[in-house]
Amino acid sequence: MKKHISIILTIVLIIFIHHTAFGQFTKTSNNFLIWSSGGISKFINDAPSTNTAINFGSAVGVGYEVYLNSCFLRFGTELCYNSSEIRLKDTAFVKQMKDSESILFNANFTFKNTADFIKITNVGIPIQIGYESPKRNFYSIGGKFMINLGERSRTSTIVTKTATYSDIIGDYNDGTLSNMPNHGLTTNKRIVNSKSKLGQIYFGSLEMGHTFVNNSQAYELKMKPRLRVSVFFDYGIAPITINKESIFVNNSKTDEYIPAIKDYVLNEKNSSYIGIFYLGVKISAVFGVTKYKCKCKLKE
Repeated sequence: MKKHISIILTIVLIIFIHHTAFGQFTKTSNNFLIWSSGGISKFINDAPSTNTAINFGSAVGVGYEVYLNSCFLRFGTELCYNSSEIRLKDTAFVKQMKDSESILFNANFTFKNTADFIKITNVGIPIQIGYESPKRNFYSIGGKFMINLGERSRTSTIVTKTATYSDIIGDYNDGTLSNMPNHGLTTNKRIVNSKSKLGQIYFGSLEMGHTFVNNSQAYELKMKPRLRVSVFFDYGIAPITINKESIFVNNSKTDEYIPAIKDYVLNEKNSSYIGIFYLGVKISAVFGVTKYKCKCKLKE
């Protein structure tokens, strides 16, 4: 992933340098922008025994562009929402317990189809530099410093409980009993909702697109609001402060022990960060005053 990002950044920088050196377009005013974006979102993590699925992301923001000839500096503020599903490989654990007759046995719990659906909301400041060509195509590169407003997780898993006794034959001649609802030996789906907060999120951002201007506006001094459509790629990293609690929680509201799995990534001791991949389309309304130099000759 890091290698791919480096290649993309290099290509965009080459385009930027080329156009800056050879562009002849003069733009003498600044722009105010309002934008909305949407696309695919995916979380990337170094926690073991996991894989992630693509989900949805969106953002809204306002900004300001300062121009120097055809180059610009854009800054503003943005509210962003990202989501993804992180799946955990099947796991199990054994807990020694006593039955209703105070006889010791091993309670065996297996956890299958574990999926942690995570939603992250953050707000921050995007800053980009860019170039706009005479044909109003633009390219920009920059970063975003985002503050996390909250992380919500919904972890679901299928839990099967069996019991192993030392002095009985059991279902498979190994002392294990299963599928006995009156003794709590069942298979159930369990869900744990949780919320927490990440640290600061640092994004790198690439964008390219086109600003649409109709012919009647081409030589006007005061421009009407223009439509800008672009595609973008954001990749952010949020360091994780590890919570050393177990990922297994007791989901019972009584004295019965009913284990489930909670937010896996933020409680996995071997996880140090969460990466946020966001790719999509941005639509902006551009407000500003643009002066064009007309090189036309009047007919005599």
